[in-house]
Amino acid sequence: MNSELVGAGGAFLHGVCRQHPRAVCYDGRPQKELFKSVRQLQQDMAQIKVQLADERTQRAHLQQLLVGHLETYGAANTTC
Repeated sequence: MNSELVGAGGAFLHGVCRQHPRAVCYDGRPQKELFKSVRQLQQDMAQIKVQLADERTQRAHLQQLLVGHLETYGAANTTC
């Protein structure tokens, strides 16, 4: 993939775009796909943080229910 684009039309030199010497831009758009991927990862991480917070809340609620049950019925009467 890389070899076909390097030098195409004189715009690329060894895989580096001449308009942006520090940015690899094989498709002529500097790092567009990379930026899109990073943005998607940021959105995924934000969603994971929300899910973790929800799970912590549910775990705390379950712990309160369990402690309340043990206080009410005692640890000796827990049969499944």
